[in-house]
Amino acid sequence: MERQIAEPTRAAAGPSNMMKLSLLLNAILLGWVGYAQFGRDLIVGDGVSIVLANDTDAALIEPTIEFPGGNFKLPELSAGKSVGTSIQVPGRFDATLTCKDAAGASHSRKFLIKPIGELLVVLHVLPEPATVPAASSEGPGVGGEAIPPSPRGFRVIVSYQGENTNI
Repeated sequence: MERQIAEPTRAAAGPSNMMKLSLLLNAILLGWVGYAQFGRDLIVGDGVSIVLANDTDAALIEPTIEFPGGNFKLPELSAGKSVGTSIQVPGRFDATLTCKDAAGASHSRKFLIKPIGELLVVLHVLPEPATVPAASSEGPGVGGEAIPPSPRGFRVIVSYQGENTNI
């Protein structure tokens, strides 16, 4: 009688297709979770995008935003217009907006920018609210009395727009 020799099975030859699929799906899941946690930090630089929006009724002449490490100058920003730039200042910092009005008077406002995950910081330049005169017996603005505009110039409102709305 002859002996027959059995061939080795293929199970020990390498990983199965199911094991390969499981490994691939786990790698995709880890990549997705890693991107959700850290991907934005890898894509977004160490700066912030700033938009200067002139919401006043007059043009801002020679508006300049001064920040640590530099400044951003324009010859003029018309009423109702806006302009943007990207600056390379990481974290929170103090900035100053200086400009002149149509009469040539110089105005300056200092403000804090603290971008925490924002993609865009908008600086709204608004007219300073008018001062309300003391109430008379007839009330303010009664009898043709107009409330004069404020001579102090403008105010700056910093607003943050971006991906992270939970802050």
